[in-house]
Amino acid sequence: MLEKIWNDLLWILINFSMTNIMVVSQITSSFRKFMNEKFKISLFYCAMCFSFWSALLLSLAWRSPTGLWLWDAFLGSITSWVLYVYIHPKQSEF
Repeated sequence: MLEKIWNDLLWILINFSMTNIMVVSQITSSFRKFMNEKFKISLFYCAMCFSFWSALLLSLAWRSPTGLWLWDAFLGSITSWVLYVYIHPKQSEF
């Protein structure tokens, strides 16, 4: 039981980390700009949108916390959004 909880928390943190790196990080800013200018894809500017797709990919590639890929995507989206709303203002201070 404890291992399941740990794995689920790890899955949530990995999804949030992937989202945070793609949406906020300076490392990927040129990639985000390129994708938006060249293909008109604003997915990389939206934490809720990107976390949905990254959670779906994470579920397909690694493990599924719920056993249903679509529910995993929703779970990843909402948990990443809650973490993003809480943590992002604190990141802006640095």
